[in-house]
Amino acid sequence: MRVRALHAGKLVYMAVPKLADPLPFFRLDPAELGDEAEPLAAHRTAARRAPKTAVVDMRPVDLIICGTVAVDRQGMRIGKGAGYSVVGQFELSSSAISVSVHTWSATPAAIAGVVG
Repeated sequence: MRVRALHAGKLVYMAVPKLADPLPFFRLDPAELGDEAEPLAAHRTAARRAPKTAVVDMRPVDLIICGTVAVDRQGMRIGKGAGYSVVGQFELSSSAISVSVHTWSATPAAIAGVVG
């Protein structure tokens, strides 16, 4: 999904592992990174080479994609870990006004990941 967004010319933010950094998001901007943007979409590569940004420096966010292990029948995310996705992608960024009521959220899940 990150690669498709980059090919469409979209700015992509990725949370730093466990948000354990004063600059808690990697910033992948295809306008700045050119051909280097796509390889950085892989989290391990981003951790080594992608530029980071502070929450207050984020531009408004149109879509948040949260990975998950499973969802319930209503499509609600059941989670996969310690809740860093929710804290980082919603609470931190909404406190900086980069996420608003107009921001969409999606959780990709396989049919096998639907429980309940």
